Amino acid sequence: MPSFDIVNEVNIGELENAINNTIREVTTRYDFKNSNTTVTLDRKEKIIHIVTSDDYKMETVESLIRGHCLRRKVDPKCLE
Repeated sequence: MPSFDIVNEVNIGELENAINNTIREVTTRYDFKNSNTTVTLDRKEKIIHIVTSDDYKMETVESLIRGHCLRRKVDPKCLE
């Protein structure tokens, strides 16, 4: 009887594109002006680092990343 394995891996290239789009959007938004918000992706450890000035901006950046992941066809469920 034939069998098959299902492998689910995150496409790091597409995730990096989503992060770059998020960074581009954050730098142009007025509500992030003078907030020193940074978003980085550690490809080796597969960790996204977000540094910002308050909780509201943190939640906004998280939702932006999820939205850009959806547009790049990366399942946002892969993000913790």
